[in-house]
Amino acid sequence: MVRVVILTGSPHYNGASQKLVDNFEKGIKEAGNQVYRYDAGQQGESQPHFLQLEHVPGMEVGITDNDLVEKEVMPKLLDADIVVLVSSLYYFMHKLSDYMR
Repeated sequence: MVRVVILTGSPHYNGASQKLVDNFEKGIKEAGNQVYRYDAGQQGESQPHFLQLEHVPGMEVGITDNDLVEKEVMPKLLDADIVVLVSSLYYFMHKLSDYMR
């Protein structure tokens, strides 16, 4: 059994990145592996990753007192055999064949 951590970053629910990782996660689980998934892009105001002091751009930031990343995600990452990073691809060149000469 392999311990796999999947980190996603897209805020688009049911977008292409999420569909890709949903199928990957399904397959890796069916193969008998342990999977932990954290959808960072889906976190909203109720679960911010950081606090911007006084909500002023450019100010220092602090981590929330009960931060999920520190308490749960980081220990899973340190224990993982495989880490999968999933990010959106917004500006893809449709004529990729032009670059494959």
